[in-house]
Amino acid sequence: MRIPILYPLQPPCSPLPSQPGICLPARPNRSLGSPLWLFQLRLTLSLNSAGFALRINGSCLPEQVDCGATVNPFRVCCPGGTQCPHAYNVVCCPSEANCTSTLLESPRCADRGWDLYDNEGYFCCDKDTTGFARLGNSDGCAVPGYSFHEDDKLLSVVLSAEGMISQASPSPTGPSMSTSSGITPGFSATMAPISTPTLDTESQEETNDRGHVAGSIVGGIVGVGIISGLVWFFITRRNKSKELDEDSDSSPQPEVLEGHVVEADGDRPPVELGANEKQTAPVELPSEPLGRERVNGLLGLVSIGSHRLFLEVRGIVRTLGEPLVVFLMGAGDVAASYRAIERLISPFTSLVLYDRSGLGRSDDGPRPPSAATAAEELHQLLLVADLHPPLLLVGHSYGGIIAREYLDAYPESVAGMVLADASTERQPELFRNPDLDIPAVLGDLRFAQVTGLRDAARLSRDEWRTRAAHIARGSTTERAEGLAAVEVCQSLARKNQYHSCAMGDRPLSVICCRGVDDYRRIYEAGIRAGNGTESQRIAFRDLLERWEAMNDEMQRDQLQLSGVHRYVSLPDCGHHIHLIRPDVLAQEIQWVRERIELSQERGKI
Repeated sequence: MRIPILYPLQPPCSPLPSQPGICLPARPNRSLGSPLWLFQLRLTLSLNSAGFALRINGSCLPEQVDCGATVNPFRVCCPGGTQCPHAYNVVCCPSEANCTSTLLESPRCADRGWDLYDNEGYFCCDKDTTGFARLGNSDGCAVPGYSFHEDDKLLSVVLSAEGMISQASPSPTGPSMSTSSGITPGFSATMAPISTPTLDTESQEETNDRGHVAGSIVGGIVGVGIISGLVWFFITRRNKSKELDEDSDSSPQPEVLEGHVVEADGDRPPVELGANEKQTAPVELPSEPLGRERVNGLLGLVSIGSHRLFLEVRGIVRTLGEPLVVFLMGAGDVAASYRAIERLISPFTSLVLYDRSGLGRSDDGPRPPSAATAAEELHQLLLVADLHPPLLLVGHSYGGIIAREYLDAYPESVAGMVLADASTERQPELFRNPDLDIPAVLGDLRFAQVTGLRDAARLSRDEWRTRAAHIARGSTTERAEGLAAVEVCQSLARKNQYHSCAMGDRPLSVICCRGVDDYRRIYEAGIRAGNGTESQRIAFRDLLERWEAMNDEMQRDQLQLSGVHRYVSLPDCGHHIHLIRPDVLAQEIQWVRERIELSQERGKI
């Protein structure tokens, strides 16, 4: 058996007796004089100078570092001797390295003379000013005598200048105007997240969702590519934390169409049988199988030779021939986004979550990112970790293109597939207008709030923050994925997978979401805010008019990949199905698993 080579995250790790070669976190070495201890001490001392930045309506002091503008005309200031990591000017760090994720674990201001506030995103005000929020979730620092608007809301100090936690709410008398929106120029994490989702640490998350601002339904692929030369926003936002009941059945049931594709001469479109029959009820998810051992949280950095990728293996222990569910995330997205779906499917299947090269907790790769490279590196990761086929690939957004590249390179390894609002080779057709500039229309509004993503996401507040922090680490790679978008689509198109029915009779589920609703909300909110030029608004309207019909067509095109398929239309769900409707995604995974097992019984797989 090949032993996986895993390296620790921080702190170092020790092997599990029951899992040779598997490394889990261990206590750090605190012995005096240890090189590790000295390193940790130096790191701790350096991080003491890190913290969230000051917002000011005016100029920074001569001894401060001017980190640039947030929303015009407001600026961000850091103490002298600190730096503003490129595109992350809401924080002050000891070096150019982004220290946001560390600060989210222990939030504080970079100067002890500032008060820390949290309006779904941390920021600092001088102790003589008061933090406030206004309708639309913009926020800032008010000087004494500032005349508040009736919709303004005074914020409580999270950490005072003296370092004491404050519980009292400030009195609405007096304060400043250093208003700034929760958005600051920067790169997108999904790119959008963000969703993110979608930085949301939520701030970072919006970063990700920002890229989605250009791509949502397209997974930020071509959309992100088209807007890659525009300003990417690092958003210091977070919406109200809201854990939704995973068992809630208040959402309308998806429309499900099942059929068997009959391939004609290859030039005619496949015939979808049973499309007009009674809609099929969703698959019932099984309870945890009796007598099945659960995987004990295998996770760590796995070397694939050139660099390391972060890997998690969850769910039940596999039996021989049982499909392994592998999730392929959208552009810039990370494993931490998939906690809700993991909870639903881990009782009945084994699953893999991982971060692609340069994203989340993984190392940067030696090659520029592309879907084909991602597929190759995933294959190597599974080999090294001794995770064998058959595989059930679940591709969301850009991850759908990676799944199909994997199918092309390793066809015998793929037993089935779920394509969840996946990007396709036709994505450039959707974002064809050169005047299209979604971030310009979005302006200083926040994607996750305008679209309702944060409220709808079935993640806890801590899960949302963790996701956002991981997304923020990969902004450079996310942008690189966006720049390669058109080439990636063209490369996939050359493989003619529809014509060849590349999956044969292996089961395929295609899920179509209504990402257009996300962008319609963005357009309407942007117009109300007066954002964008007339040509940009016209281009946006053109996109909205074409989106629904064209996306449905592109999603249905994918049914040609397999002779055994199922099409699910979700009228109540935006692009981020794994965050909003993980129950539907879980049902489709189970539907594909059942058909894989049936085919195995018949000797077809």
